[in-house]
Amino acid sequence: MITDYKTTTENIRAKLRKYLIDSRLQSLVTGISGGIDSALCVALARPVCDELGVKLIGRRITIQTNKADEIERAENIGEAFLHDFKATNLSDAFSTLLPMIAENLENEDSSDTAHKIRLGNIKARTRMIYLYHIASLNKGMVLSTDNYTELLLGFWTLHGDVGDYGMIQNLW
Repeated sequence: MITDYKTTTENIRAKLRKYLIDSRLQSLVTGISGGIDSALCVALARPVCDELGVKLIGRRITIQTNKADEIERAENIGEAFLHDFKATNLSDAFSTLLPMIAENLENEDSSDTAHKIRLGNIKARTRMIYLYHIASLNKGMVLSTDNYTELLLGFWTLHGDVGDYGMIQNLW
């Protein structure tokens, strides 16, 4: 268990700094959910980005089910920590894509947990498509926001919330 938070913070930032210098990236991109993990990642990354002149880009990406309090927290985080923050709504894109890729959708019970998980996986991957597009446009990479506990519990989506670089993947 980590008890020396100052050293932990310094180590995370030093590794990110080295990675950015070695890779010559011009931006870091992440989704801002309004949760603690995305907030922690951008709070850790911002001083390093400022020091190196790397643009820290974040997007609050709504797809149908985001709650008002999540949206408000995401807006506050974005305004406080990001060089470039915007909100986008991919609900229409999701609604267009879903019938094309989800087999037997019309016969599913929408209250079924497995159904909700399948839709959540598609939403996560739709968000990540958008984030990777932004990263490519800005000569950057996508930051993961998943932590170690989520990894151990399997509470993440392959190609859905795991980006190119995980700053907090070793933190509980």
